[in-house]
Amino acid sequence: MDGMETLRSLCSFPAMNLLGKITAGVLSERELMTQNELMAAIEALPKEVQFALASSVLDRLSADGPPPISESLKAEFMKREAAFLNNPQNGDPWETVREEIFGK
Repeated sequence: MDGMETLRSLCSFPAMNLLGKITAGVLSERELMTQNELMAAIEALPKEVQFALASSVLDRLSADGPPPISESLKAEFMKREAAFLNNPQNGDPWETVREEIFGK
């Protein structure tokens, strides 16, 4: 069962009727929610339904290809790649970076 099928099968939960309409694209103008209302409705759902909804959204977004990347981000990627290629020994190993991030 894919994310959308799971989501549709769980529409008996409160707030799922509206979320189901959102994902199906049949939401009327008077039923539109603010971003905060939408997040509150999603957070009220069981975790498995939240994951199914997130999976469905990501599937739809990825169907259109990769997200656009700004020119400044492209330039930063190219700068970092060039720095790595010029001196690959200059970086930190993943274990060190992970420890700095997660304090493990």
